[in-house]
Amino acid sequence: MDLVDWQRALRVQAGREALFRIANVGTETVFSDYRVDNPEKGSTYRVAIRGVVPGDNFCACPDYAANGLGTCKHIEAVIHRLRAKRATATVLTAGSVPAYSELFLRYAGQPELQVRLGVDCPPAVRRAAARAFADGALRDASAITGLVGAAATAGHDLRFYDDARAWLARRADDRRRHDRLRDAYPKGAKDRALAGLLRSVRLHPYQCEGAWFLAERGRAILADDMGLGKTAQAIAAALMLERAANARNVLIVTSASLKGQWAEEIARFTGRQAQVVAGLAPVRGQQWADAAQGWKIVNYDALHRDLAGITAWGPDLLILDEAQRVKNWPTRAAQAVRRIAAPHCFILTGTPLENRLEELHAIVEIVDRHRLGPLYAFVARHTELEPGSTKVVGYRDLDHVAETLAPILLRRTRAQVLTQLPGRTDQVRRVELTAAQRALHDEAGEQVAALVARWRRRRFLSEEERQKLMHLLTRMRMACDDAYLLDPTQRDGRKLDELIAILDAELAEPGVKAVVFSSWLAMHELIRARCDERGWPYAFLHGGVPSAQRPALVRRFREDPTCRLFLATDCGSTGLNLQCASVLVNVDL
Repeated sequence: MDLVDWQRALRVQAGREALFRIANVGTETVFSDYRVDNPEKGSTYRVAIRGVVPGDNFCACPDYAANGLGTCKHIEAVIHRLRAKRATATVLTAGSVPAYSELFLRYAGQPELQVRLGVDCPPAVRRAAARAFADGALRDASAITGLVGAAATAGHDLRFYDDARAWLARRADDRRRHDRLRDAYPKGAKDRALAGLLRSVRLHPYQCEGAWFLAERGRAILADDMGLGKTAQAIAAALMLERAANARNVLIVTSASLKGQWAEEIARFTGRQAQVVAGLAPVRGQQWADAAQGWKIVNYDALHRDLAGITAWGPDLLILDEAQRVKNWPTRAAQAVRRIAAPHCFILTGTPLENRLEELHAIVEIVDRHRLGPLYAFVARHTELEPGSTKVVGYRDLDHVAETLAPILLRRTRAQVLTQLPGRTDQVRRVELTAAQRALHDEAGEQVAALVARWRRRRFLSEEERQKLMHLLTRMRMACDDAYLLDPTQRDGRKLDELIAILDAELAEPGVKAVVFSSWLAMHELIRARCDERGWPYAFLHGGVPSAQRPALVRRFREDPTCRLFLATDCGSTGLNLQCASVLVNVDL
């Protein structure tokens, strides 16, 4: 049994075993429309039975639309029920071409609109169908209106299903959006008006390209390297969609720590005040009900609680920031995101693929359910397994993945756009360890060497051994900063003196601002003490700072001319806009 047959067999089995409630809601005995209720999940789907060949039938469930099999457990449950009775089984097996005609979507790869003409189809309707379709494929979408009109005039039953209508409407909306964008920006991404779209900042050429890509596609992924201005590009594209597609309600979903920064960036780039959704349930309900606020910002953790309010408000554009938060399908945030029915969607992430190829599939599926095909087929095609095992040892044919994603995913590295960015000078200051640091470093290093030797012998480390190895490596890094990080009874290290010397030189220049990064609070304790001695005001961001207070720290650093230092731990490593700084010092390297 091949992979496709196996997947179909799973759905056949699920359909036979399911305790669904099935009702014939059409006018025919067998080849009809059915309502399938799942009491366990509280879900209801419409099923249309046209035959027994995969792809002939239809179900409104998400699995049918995405699996590429032409069936699902709901269809198989109905077929199983029909086969259980001799009269209906005979009709089902014999097959039939109904008197009515249909316009329906066939789900195999990218959905395609198709027509099925009934035995009673009048000649005028057949001629109208020939103008719209050729060899079963849609030739002229504009002729569909004529086909529907011809059927109405002839009194012929032409069934135009909801998913097919929605698909055709999206195509029309896409064409209209493309035309309006071209009218507004005749030169596309190179149009001068696009570069000046935002207040207080002029977009670089690559950012104009990114904003155009998002707006022109309508549903797309921007996967630029960190620091290349994905926020600005997304806001610019949102303004473009407001003009070209009347997309006035914009929902930004991000981490709790970045909600305030998004609000500030929107105000700075557009002059608009975005609604940051926060507070207890009654307060959030009022915020969703406020139609005057066209831009709303919410954190991932609140999505599942606020779905009713989001649905009632009705976002026209969904922007997912740091979208790796929804890479795991079973999480509540990922499930909630997939239930937001926004016609346009921008996904922003610097790491579309972190660990497993399935994560990329989960993210892509949000903007285009059919782009990479069903997950089971995608994994089978691109995953290398260890012989005789289910352990993943690598991936193959990734060029095909990149080619498939090219129409909806844009990624630029810093190296690719370096000529458009301000110049940067990198310096590595090497500092010798003190005797106390060396002793602490080597003590951990000897244990690391023993674990590595054990791995070389066995080609395996237990989970406990792996965790111990990571802990020891971390201790070695901490020792390199200062002995104080491992032994609070001694302050012994040369990095701190070197850092202060660097800051003395840099801050001597008027207007220079610097960011100082270290993973460890103990190191920041030493740095802050030296800053206090010199009378240097600073902002300090660490994991203990509440999310609501973090934007104020960034704002103070950006706007207060006396605050020229921004000290940050790992929580400041993503998402913050600190472009007012011209110096970055990583103390831990």
